[in-house]
Amino acid sequence: MKKQFVAFSTLFVLLLSAGRADASATLAIDISQGRLYGWAINNDSQSSADMLALSQCRGTCSIVMRFAHTCAAYSADQGSNSLAYGWADDPNPAHAQQRAFNICLSQGGISCVLVIWGCDR
Repeated sequence: MKKQFVAFSTLFVLLLSAGRADASATLAIDISQGRLYGWAINNDSQSSADMLALSQCRGTCSIVMRFAHTCAAYSADQGSNSLAYGWADDPNPAHAQQRAFNICLSQGGISCVLVIWGCDR
């Protein structure tokens, strides 16, 4: 009976950990304008997430946020000469979106819009 309990407990722990594989996510933006961005979520490693985000950005881009097992959002002002943008992470996607939007506004943005958001597994 004790062996069965140990075997069952081990199997249960393995099943729980199977859905929580390590995941990594990255946001990269064009630091001169903030209009170009790269976004990578649910990657197997941080380096692969970084490379993917930078390759998607296609500008003079820098990584501005790395996150895992949470949600994140990026907001940017769509005005012609604006450099206002914001990003945030939070377990609640609506909170991440609102915080990113508010950061964009606090940097002087007038026409801030949510550019992208997502949740990393």
